[in-house]
Amino acid sequence: MKTKFDYGYFHNLINRGEIDAAFDYRAKFTPDYIYKFYPLTDNPTDENQKELNQKRLFSLEHNMIWFASPEKQNDPYEFKGIYWEDDKLLQVGVPQQSIEYTKELLFGHILLAAFTSNMSDNLSMWAHYANNHHGYCVKYKVGNKRTIRNVIYSSSRTSMTNTFINFLQQGLRGFKLGDVKLIEESQRHSAILQDKFFYKHTSWEYENEFRALYPFDGTETGINVSIDELCLNVEEIYSGINCSKENKNELSRIASKLKVPYKECSMSNADFTVFRDSQMA
Repeated sequence: MKTKFDYGYFHNLINRGEIDAAFDYRAKFTPDYIYKFYPLTDNPTDENQKELNQKRLFSLEHNMIWFASPEKQNDPYEFKGIYWEDDKLLQVGVPQQSIEYTKELLFGHILLAAFTSNMSDNLSMWAHYANNHHGYCVKYKVGNKRTIRNVIYSSSRTSMTNTFINFLQQGLRGFKLGDVKLIEESQRHSAILQDKFFYKHTSWEYENEFRALYPFDGTETGINVSIDELCLNVEEIYSGINCSKENKNELSRIASKLKVPYKECSMSNADFTVFRDSQMA
């Protein structure tokens, strides 16, 4: 196995129509364990924040993960790793209605949840996503590595105009004629398009992100998804350095209910890492 993910090799597999082989290759780079950071507040007078705390802890206790729509992410460029030129599509006879419908089909019905591959030395993640250590982090064991994919970081967006044209034309012709080869070719182009859901700008590379996608009907901005559907299992729960006593007690209770270790984090005396004080549930 290659020691570093080779996107060119992965893309070549897709181009050859070896889609299963491509995603099997990609799955080799998903770690055995992934981590997700959650914010909490300890402001007892802020009812809205208290409600959000309760929702997040409810999800944790009931083995669920919140998936949010792209517009609810902290990056307005989410899912913008690709673009296509509508004028060129129109020139080759693709109707405007088909363009808009396909955009909505591809990008308007996907929710995402983000993870990372480490916890103890990920100080920026603790700050940005766990409300400056007031929140917590959950370690998940990955049961099916094809459900979690690594994010590709790029300094530029990619034109998908030709891929979009081929996806539409071959798909329409394939279904009209009942041509299996054309349908398979359309699916190959669809895989290329949807792979761009895993693109982000290089400025986010420090997050070392892995993500899962989930389809939805477009009527919600987010939903809770059972971790069983994602083939994930909660392995450990960590409270941040600044997590309140009340929230620590609640996290400890939930860990005990889930029969997983709960650990309170503290600063390491030796280096810039988060030290995990063991407290078995």
